[in-house]
Amino acid sequence: MEVLEEELLGGQKSQGPETAAETNFYLKQKGIEDKFPMFTAVHKVCIREMKPDDFIDTLRNHPVHKNPEAYSHL
Repeated sequence: MEVLEEELLGGQKSQGPETAAETNFYLKQKGIEDKFPMFTAVHKVCIREMKPDDFIDTLRNHPVHKNPEAYSHL
C-alpha cells in the first residue's frame, strides 16, 4: 500500500484501507462478518493477512456464484 500511495497518490494516504478496517470492525461487532466475505477479504488484503491472489478465490467462492437464484432479485 505504501508504494501505491507514494507512486499513485504523490504521498497522500489512501482512504481505502482505513474504510476497510472500519467496515470490518463494524461487521465483527455485529457478528455478521461471515455474511459479507468480500468486505472481510478486502480488509485482510489491506492488513496483509491475505495475499491479493487469494482474493480471487474469495470472489469465486462468493455465495452469489454458488447460488445465483438466491440473488436474482438484486
